[in-house]
Amino acid sequence: MKNLLSILILVVLFIACQSEPKINLGSDNLRGHWDIIEAYRDGRETHTLEKGYFEFLDSNTFRTNIFKDTTLYAYTIEDQTVSVNGPSPMKYNVSNLISDTLIMVTEIRKFEFILISVKKPDNESE
Repeated sequence: MKNLLSILILVVLFIACQSEPKINLGSDNLRGHWDIIEAYRDGRETHTLEKGYFEFLDSNTFRTNIFKDTTLYAYTIEDQTVSVNGPSPMKYNVSNLISDTLIMVTEIRKFEFILISVKKPDNESE
């Protein structure tokens, strides 16, 4: 089942990349806790980001545990890019945002990462 989901997501990514539709990206759509369910490093699945998450909070603040630093940082949105301000600024290109699924592409240590996340319901406890 997981392989079928992976193939489906990659097909959606492929189709999305061809047509480049405008994503309705805004703080309200991003706000919440997003658990990373799959990650790809240079096109190959990786498990190094298991239990990783992103949190987009009120007042355009951002937190993630993928760098072992859960400090809150300010972020901005321009077009389909989320820019996180911090000691090591990061840019995440949002390639897809549909309901409770967020797919972002970024570069970490010169590797391209595709991060597939699902939104945790607001009423679900941490």
